[in-house]
Amino acid sequence: IEFCISMLDETTLADTRPKFISMHNIVHIDEKWFYMTKMNRNYYLLPQEDDPV
Repeated sequence: IEFCISMLDETTLADTRPKFISMHNIVHIDEKWFYMTKMNRNYYLLPQEDDPV
C-alpha cells in the first residue's frame, strides 16, 4: 500500500480525485532473472553456420 501511495502525484492530493504519476520512465525487473543459470542450451543452426562458443 505504501508503494501505491508513493506513486500519487503530490500536486493533485488536494483534489477529490488524485492522480498517479507517469510511470513511463520506471522499469520493473523480476529479480529471478538475475539468478537464473541454464546448464544446457539448445541451438538450431543451419548447415553452413559455425558452432556457438
